[in-house]
This record gives sequence, C-alpha cells and structure tokens, in this order.
Amino acid sequence: MNPNDQQPNYNPQNQPQMPPVGNQPMQQSAPPQYDQAYQPNQAYYQQVQPEASNGMAVAGFVLAFLIGLLGLIFSILGLNKSKELNGKGKGLSIAGIIISSCNMLLGAILVATDNYPGL
Repeated sequence: MNPNDQQPNYNPQNQPQMPPVGNQPMQQSAPPQYDQAYQPNQAYYQQVQPEASNGMAVAGFVLAFLIGLLGLIFSILGLNKSKELNGKGKGLSIAGIIISSCNMLLGAILVATDNYPGL
C-alpha cells in the first residue's frame, strides 16, 4: 500500500461519518420511551391443541378383520371412549363390533360344519 494514499476517516465503531444535512449539526436521538412493557397480542400466540382421537376404535376396527375376539373387545372399549370424546370414533367402533361379530360367527359356523381350512 502506498503511504501517500489517504484512507477515509472512520469513527471509533469503524463506520464512516455521514455529513450533516444542510447547516445543521448531526444529532443522535434517543430511542422513544414507552410507559408500559411490550405485550404481544395473545390471540396470535395461542397454541393449537391437537384433536383427541379414538385409538381404541381404530384398533378395534383393524383387529375385527384379523382377530375377531380382540376386535370385539377393542371396539367396545372404543365405543365407551367415544362418549367421552363427544362421539368421535363412534361409527368406527360400531363397524368394528359388527365386523368382529360376523367374523366370529362365520368362524364358529365353519368349525361346526367341519369346513374350516387348517383344522
């Protein structure tokens, strides 16, 4: 670097000085003072509660196709829980009860008539 080169004047914070506008000297203004602390609008910051689901009804419906007795038990438990959840899962529970009952009835008929494969 050439010693004859002039570098711009910097203030202590290493920021260039801005010339004053017009004939008025530069003034630093203080941040505005507030009477109370900032309080965000609570409506924008409320957490969304996830909806409760009826897992017993879902389990009962799935098990109704696989294992009739477990499907019936879980579907009945799901039906009772649906009363606490304002009817959520009631239809699924009823479907699980019907399907598991039909599944068990069909299995009993097949075993009684000796037409059940695997026995």
